[in-house]
Amino acid sequence: GEELFMSFDDFDPKYEEIYYNKLHPDDPTATDYDRVDKIIRDSFDSIPTKTVYVDDTPTRKQYKQKQKRKKSQKKIPTVDLSIVFQLLRNVVKVYDEKLATLIPDTTIEARSILEAGGREKFISNHRSVDWITSNGICVDGLVAGPSTISKEKGVFASRDTAVGDIITTAPVLAIEKRGDLDLENRLHCIGAPVKGISLCPLSLASEIQNGLSEGCDIKNQECPNNKANAKLQWSSFNLRNKNLDSILKEEFIQRPFPGFTIDVIATRSIQQGEELFIDYSVYESFSLKGDYQ
Repeated sequence: GEELFMSFDDFDPKYEEIYYNKLHPDDPTATDYDRVDKIIRDSFDSIPTKTVYVDDTPTRKQYKQKQKRKKSQKKIPTVDLSIVFQLLRNVVKVYDEKLATLIPDTTIEARSILEAGGREKFISNHRSVDWITSNGICVDGLVAGPSTISKEKGVFASRDTAVGDIITTAPVLAIEKRGDLDLENRLHCIGAPVKGISLCPLSLASEIQNGLSEGCDIKNQECPNNKANAKLQWSSFNLRNKNLDSILKEEFIQRPFPGFTIDVIATRSIQQGEELFIDYSVYESFSLKGDYQ
């Protein structure tokens, strides 16, 4: 249940710039954490405090030796800062929405952040098994291997899958159409709702072979040898997908990893070890209807 993270200290500095500017512009940086820590400290420093005594006497009874009662001093604010933090969040949100999300909701949370050594160290990177079961998405439904219909790489089911089940989920890469059809075909890109943009599934989902064989009459929908056993569908769990039709071309170019995800759905029962195929001809023209809904 522990989330995985990498340190940019192990990479060229240019990759950190690409990560924050192109791939994940909404992720907080070290500067954002430092700024919110200063906001919290300044908030506590701006109000009066009172000194209270905390009993530090060991709770375990030791009958042979009488324990002296130990007390330590602790300063606590005399005013509940919860409403102050809520006001700060609303004001900061107008100018910096990313920073506003880091501001705590309550005085207790703010105090815990300071005691943990800062906002960055306070964030938990662990989820319970129950949370993962309810909210997690399985992405281990595919394995790679030599295709059964070509010399290229193929993708195979790692487990038995019933019709209608999600085989895997994949993020998409937005690329500008510049006549590089080889790249689009290799990544099995699909048409976007904006002219001049293609969306390409990433991970092993991009390696799933086309189920259409030579000699298919696509216009008349005559293809008796169509091997397709899976289809693409927008992930229902991803709320960003609902904003897909409102994204402008310039936004896709500036942010090629827009956070949209696509599910690979079984169109019939698939056995473990069976190669997957998709009829990509139906995705040449993007639509929010049908399989994309």
